[in-house]
Amino acid sequence: MEFSTLIWTTIGVILTLCVYSFLYKDNPFYKFAEHLVVGASAGYYLVIYYYNFIDPNVVRPVFQLEHGGQAIALGGFEWWMALIPGLLGLLLYARFFPKIAWVGRWPLGIYVGGYAGLGISPVMQARVIDQMRAASSPLASIVGPGEVVDPFAAVTNTALGFVIFAVMTYFLLAKRHLGSRGIAAMIGVIAASAVVGYGGYVVLTALSAANVVSTTSILLVVGLLGTLAYFFFSLRHTGLLGGLARIGIVFLMVGFGASFGYTVMSRISLLIGRVGFLIDWIGMFSS
Repeated sequence: MEFSTLIWTTIGVILTLCVYSFLYKDNPFYKFAEHLVVGASAGYYLVIYYYNFIDPNVVRPVFQLEHGGQAIALGGFEWWMALIPGLLGLLLYARFFPKIAWVGRWPLGIYVGGYAGLGISPVMQARVIDQMRAASSPLASIVGPGEVVDPFAAVTNTALGFVIFAVMTYFLLAKRHLGSRGIAAMIGVIAASAVVGYGGYVVLTALSAANVVSTTSILLVVGLLGTLAYFFFSLRHTGLLGGLARIGIVFLMVGFGASFGYTVMSRISLLIGRVGFLIDWIGMFSS
């Protein structure tokens, strides 16, 4: 084993032990390791950002009239497109001077607005549209074996569609008029109850049929409706809405618990890696 490898590995072990010393209490060894990591990371990323972004996109086009290996004209479109962002970036440092600190709001506003405009489309696509598409996918495969339409699956999807529509109608229309005991409210409640009951019967029947209905899709729809009901504060969480809200709480807790468990497991994997590193260091002296 090379002596330099042993030296650098030993330094890594010392810094690891300095960080873990915080488990006992805050101490100078931990502060040293913390400041060393922050300082080294800041210096490293400063160099990386300069040579990967500032130099090729601002310094070379503005001062060397070169961009992407091609010459550009002084005062041309590419030259201005490199100069203006560079100046806006410099204006951010105006916040360190109280008299002209307000100038730093201009590039900050342009940055935030531009980032929001560029990011809203992919975020909406990934987090909203795709989620809506997944939630609205058929719970059963309408096309059965041999590309033949499965009537049971078609009826199931149609019935569940009526269930969702009836629940929405019940909460948005009929529920608001129950206090007046009008005929329209009573008809709405009876119709919604009948559709919900039939839908529940269809769902239970579908669950007993093998390879016809996707249980995952059913759980997705139930979790979606329950979570939306939990965050629907226009009405009191009583009756059917209260039941859906309680179901939503269960799905929320399961989701939060899974996320927390994943975070804990990832941290434990880091701990295992560090412990293995220390064991390997000890093994260097026995080999």
